Amino acid sequence: PRTSVRVQSCSIGRRSVSTSSRGSSVAKPDMPYPPSKKPASLAGSPSISSSASRPTSCTMSLMRRMPLLLLGAWSTVSVAQEATPPDLTGTFHLRMRTATQAKVPVIGTTIVNTTSDLLATVTYKDGAYVQTHRTCKVNAVPTRGIARTVLPPTFINALPMKTYQLQLTQDSKGWRFDADLKPQSIGYHPSQSGGVMPKDKHHAAIFDWDGDGKPGASVMVDIPVIGEFRIYMVQFSHARLTGRVESRDRVTGKTVMMSLDQQTIGADNRLFASSPSIAPAPGHRAFEMERMPDGSSCADLVDR
Repeated sequence: PRTSVRVQSCSIGRRSVSTSSRGSSVAKPDMPYPPSKKPASLAGSPSISSSASRPTSCTMSLMRRMPLLLLGAWSTVSVAQEATPPDLTGTFHLRMRTATQAKVPVIGTTIVNTTSDLLATVTYKDGAYVQTHRTCKVNAVPTRGIARTVLPPTFINALPMKTYQLQLTQDSKGWRFDADLKPQSIGYHPSQSGGVMPKDKHHAAIFDWDGDGKPGASVMVDIPVIGEFRIYMVQFSHARLTGRVESRDRVTGKTVMMSLDQQTIGADNRLFASSPSIAPAPGHRAFEMERMPDGSSCADLVDR
């Protein structure tokens, strides 16, 4: 004889219990099983009459809500995946651009566009990305062809390696990138000058920064008719990189020059011994970081 089953409850997220007319109870799963996937534990359950085998309002409610439940689960997984930034550990070619407006004696006002190529290594330490870079090449190009500035190898080699933390922040467009490159003093010891950039070449804080036998840092200047000569200077700068992580292999954005000051303390040509007035200029301030093979050196970068 047929045995009918009376369903006493229907819920989602809790186990419901069906009690047969014989008084036996059968635990029913949270979600309906497809016929082919019916658990073995339910295989021996009492047979259901033809009227009871039709989809009940409870079953239909569950089936209607299944897509929503699955969609909600998928959305949770997607958000969890996006909450993790791309892995930036490794070696990168960092190319920075800055523009400086200078009012130089004899020459007048000019804008110098500088492009620096740096070798950067990113590591992950104590829950944060940390980047260390060294300068490999610097190219300064004036917008006017009156004078050309050249940073000799001794100058570039004297630029210190820098280590700083990378800030990655998620927003609706992806991951924002921010790096404070820290203040940089060239040609003098800030600890001996009270944090103020000295202006006199005899100041105790000024030293032979690049080891060429002259005070401060030496920069070569080439002017048609006048020829090539050296100026000796001290400089303070503070830059920051802000942009976006495009992928684990590429970061792009702009260079923000937060502070820039320079003082000429001497020159081979007396006409240029006075200090020019300089300030950050607009334009020419993009930066990009592109992944390189681990173990790359400045020689690999310069050849790119």
